[in-house]
Amino acid sequence: MRKHAQRSLALLALTLLACTPTYSSLDVYPLDGDGEVVGNTIELEEGHAMVVHVRPVSTGYPSYEDFDIVSLESRSPTIAFAEGAREIDEFVIGGVSVGTARITVSVNGRDEDELVVEVVAQQESAP
Repeated sequence: MRKHAQRSLALLALTLLACTPTYSSLDVYPLDGDGEVVGNTIELEEGHAMVVHVRPVSTGYPSYEDFDIVSLESRSPTIAFAEGAREIDEFVIGGVSVGTARITVSVNGRDEDELVVEVVAQQESAP
């Protein structure tokens, strides 16, 4: 009886593992604001912000769903910050000061990737 229970638990664990997405990459694109997104790199001017959509991509079935929690955390908040926006998988990225910041992307509490934010000096406006 004990072996049967152990086999059942092992089968259940394998089934649960087979039903979770396997991280592959990020889908990042701009929604609003000043700045550019190329791959996992965002460039914006100091003092400006933009809203981006950040969604994990799975290597196969199943795909990530809306209930999979994506979070961003800046490792250099004095250069750039990341805050959740109004919708799922949307974030505000803001340039605080000139430099390069790395933003950790976590999916369901697990660090999976990072965004690089290049904050450049504000352009001089013409008189």
